[in-house]
Amino acid sequence: MRKILYLTIFILSLSSFKLNNNFNNKYEPFEKLFLDFIMPSSDNVFRGIAFDMSREEVKAIELARNTTALRKSEKVDELIIECNMGSEVLDFVDITYYIDNEGVYALDAETYVITPQKSTYVFNKVKEFYSAKLGKYTLADDGYYDFKGFANDYKYKLSIKQVDFPPTGEEEGSYGMYLLIRQL
Repeated sequence: MRKILYLTIFILSLSSFKLNNNFNNKYEPFEKLFLDFIMPSSDNVFRGIAFDMSREEVKAIELARNTTALRKSEKVDELIIECNMGSEVLDFVDITYYIDNEGVYALDAETYVITPQKSTYVFNKVKEFYSAKLGKYTLADDGYYDFKGFANDYKYKLSIKQVDFPPTGEEEGSYGMYLLIRQL
């Protein structure tokens, strides 16, 4: 009788372990999307970049990562980086840094993911991250969540907005978010 009881407990434990692992594995790729995009362990304003950094400094930081590539820009004051997010090749972000003689003064980031679930997950994680880092946000009339921040002697505004466009007829859907940072 004891052997049957121990065997039953052992089997239930294994089943529970398998269920927990399946649950965790289901969400790990979504978490990786957020981590690859924001890089929360980095300091400064965004992904280790500060407002006064030069084009060469930004390029060195971004291209040191094995998930990024430089894109050609038509404008002198832009540096465009494409970054892979997660394991799907179609999950990525385009980051445009605006840089003048005094360094970075603004940036835009546009994420692209292949499902609305991924988009919602990444957006909510970004909103949660910046709420913890910068405090309360305001919801603007244009649908952006606006945060105010201060870094490296600069006041700035960070705005985020989820932009999901479901498939229509012949066109595929597009899911993602905008993140804008501007010096004030």
